[in-house]
Amino acid sequence: MTSKNQEPSKLLTTAARNLLRPIGLSQKGRSRVWLDDRGWWVCVVEFQPGWSAGSYLNVGCMWLWIEKDYVSFDEGHRVESLVKFEDSIQFENEAARLANCAREEVHRYRQLFPNIESVSEFYLGKPAINRGHWQNFHAGIACAISGKPTEAIRFFDQFLDEKNNRTDWLITAQAEAERLKALVENTLEFRQVLTKRVQNTRKLQKLSNVDEINFDDFMSVSD
Repeated sequence: MTSKNQEPSKLLTTAARNLLRPIGLSQKGRSRVWLDDRGWWVCVVEFQPGWSAGSYLNVGCMWLWIEKDYVSFDEGHRVESLVKFEDSIQFENEAARLANCAREEVHRYRQLFPNIESVSEFYLGKPAINRGHWQNFHAGIACAISGKPTEAIRFFDQFLDEKNNRTDWLITAQAEAERLKALVENTLEFRQVLTKRVQNTRKLQKLSNVDEINFDDFMSVSD
């Protein structure tokens, strides 16, 4: 962390401890990232540094069914543009405002995605023109876990139809989509496979151990 961001970072951490920790979020190490652990997904709050001292605010959902050790925003992202640090008094107020805004967004996502059924319905209700190809991938998984094989196959096929900008990551993901597509008719087996992947991702993300992943009911995990 550069010295120009040390003071705003301290103020943001204090604000997050006051407003986000009481509702169950935990800080990721000593970073500007705070996580709301929902078991099979995480609501991510990031007080992102900019070129100037200060902070952006990003809030969104990270589905844990892709095994990775980094944070991603699979739904949602930028909430506030760069708030510049002018002095400690000014930014202390701004930090509290950003933390409160993040708190409201966390509550909104908790209400929006209480279970896997709500995720599948969210994607089913989203026009194709407004879905990116990665959203088709996540939609296929959500529908398959929810016991909607026909819809899952449709989403996976749309993801597999993406031929532009086929990075190594996308090529690997498309091969994975083919494997998952072959399992969608067996909801129980599909859930077992995805449960294992969620558990592996939780380990990579250094989240607490959870004995059982419940896709169907409101789930909150506190460290």
